[in-house]
Amino acid sequence: MREAKGMAMLQRCLTVAVICLIASGARAETLECLIEPDLVIELATPVEGVIDEMVVDRGDRVDAGDVVARLDSQLERIAVEMAKEKAEDDSSVRASASRLLNQTRTLERTQTLFERRTVPQATLEEAQMLREVREIEHSSTERQLAMAQVELKRAETVLERRAVKSPIAGVVLERLLQAGEYAHEQANIARIARIDPLRIEVFAPIRLFASVKVGDPVTIHPIEPVGGSYVGKVDVVDQVFDPASGTFGVRITLPNPGEKIPSGLRCTADFAPDS
Repeated sequence: MREAKGMAMLQRCLTVAVICLIASGARAETLECLIEPDLVIELATPVEGVIDEMVVDRGDRVDAGDVVARLDSQLERIAVEMAKEKAEDDSSVRASASRLLNQTRTLERTQTLFERRTVPQATLEEAQMLREVREIEHSSTERQLAMAQVELKRAETVLERRAVKSPIAGVVLERLLQAGEYAHEQANIARIARIDPLRIEVFAPIRLFASVKVGDPVTIHPIEPVGGSYVGKVDVVDQVFDPASGTFGVRITLPNPGEKIPSGLRCTADFAPDS
């Protein structure tokens, strides 16, 4: 009887110990982290020129393709107008086509007369030669018109590049140049940050290396006044440790629809344990 009670007591103790171990192993790891923009760019211009207008200011939100600044483009607009006139003027093509048609008919009549032995062979050969000349002239005018249309596209592209556009959707952090200043490849126009999604940087202790995997869900808690809980996913796990601190880097991607969560905030990250 005493042995039975002792075994029951031992079984209960083991059960409690197992439950404690499971509970201890299931506890999430909470680490300090920092919320940063997914990408920050310093927008430059592919062409040089004086800024005619700065369209955006600090704090403005932009979509990909939105105009940030416009450079002076008076000469480029004139070039487009001139190229457009040439590209739309098909009078030379119509004239050469008319001459070709006329010479073709002349050749047909000459051929008929030659078959009736009314004109000599030299007259027929001359008509054939003139027809070939008219055909070459017509092909040349068609190529010239096509080149004029290509030149129009080139002039329009040059004009379009005078409007500096944002390649990303985000928020303007800073205007680096003003209207009237000279923009070139060494002078950036504005700094723009993409904050949807956000990037979370965490330095985790080496003991967690085996348990953190790309794609793992992580719960992010921004500090007040933002607060709340948001779920991101591990995007990068560094394969090189920092021996001085005994840590490795982890990057987490956090969706930020509507850009409700600002960047630059401290946060905590809860890593779920391995299942």
